[in-house]
Amino acid sequence: MTCSHGVTPSLPLGYKGDNEDIYWYEKGTLLHRLGRIEESEDCFRSACRTGRDNPTPRFGLALLLMDAKRFSEAAETLDAMISGGMLSEQARMLRGDLYLLSGDTEGAIGCYGMLLSTPHARMAAEKLHDLLLHAGRTQEATALSKKYLGGCGH
Repeated sequence: MTCSHGVTPSLPLGYKGDNEDIYWYEKGTLLHRLGRIEESEDCFRSACRTGRDNPTPRFGLALLLMDAKRFSEAAETLDAMISGGMLSEQARMLRGDLYLLSGDTEGAIGCYGMLLSTPHARMAAEKLHDLLLHAGRTQEATALSKKYLGGCGH
């Protein structure tokens, strides 16, 4: 398998582990922190291929793509996670953030709104409250605050 920058990634000499996806994910995370984006992306994609049921590399890939301002690719990754039930609530929260980064306030409002019936309701309500206030939707923001934020008047 050849990667996007023409290099075929390989495991370290002598690696005999069963968790190849975890190796690639960890390496991709380290490379991302070092700013080596192409190599990091290759590692995340290798992790996704070798660990098809592991959502963590997909999440890492989405974050990397967002950092690289490749919003449509990040959206595809997150949408696939949501539809596939892979960390879907966390992916939906990140999808809401991605809507904001790309300037789609209504998309973000809709995305965060879908999370109000989940264990992530408070975090989503905090983000949603600020967006509603900014959009001039004060009645909705007040109702949201009372129901999900304890009426603390954010």
